[in-house]
Amino acid sequence: FFDALSRHKFITRTSRMSDTTMYTTKVSGMNPELAKRLKAARARRRDDGGQSECEREYDAVAKAFVDRVRSVGGEHLEVFVGIGSPLRNEFEYSTRSEETYDVKIRLILDPLDIDCKQMTSILSQHAHQDDLYRDLYRYLPG
Repeated sequence: FFDALSRHKFITRTSRMSDTTMYTTKVSGMNPELAKRLKAARARRRDDGGQSECEREYDAVAKAFVDRVRSVGGEHLEVFVGIGSPLRNEFEYSTRSEETYDVKIRLILDPLDIDCKQMTSILSQHAHQDDLYRDLYRYLPG
């Protein structure tokens, strides 16, 4: 299904993450500059064992997404950010250790830039859902 939000196209899916929690998920392209940044960090880790440098970059990106979500939807929002391959996260950041979050963001790093995707899941019926999707679309942390 495609849902037009502003002038952007998303693939939209509603899913039940648990018995009581419903999320609406939108899949969009990731900002190309962000994809390059994350892939460069990943390459440095693989090339020279720069695990800590890679983790610092991933951590900075994840925290920027959390700050952006909270600036739009409120400081009370609990956020999860995962970065990695289509099959598993290489890095996870969350504002708490529980399974239910207000917003879940997955930054998927495929081998080709065109395949890099951003999946954003927001609790269904969230008051700022449209604003969050619009603001996070191809977001590029500073």
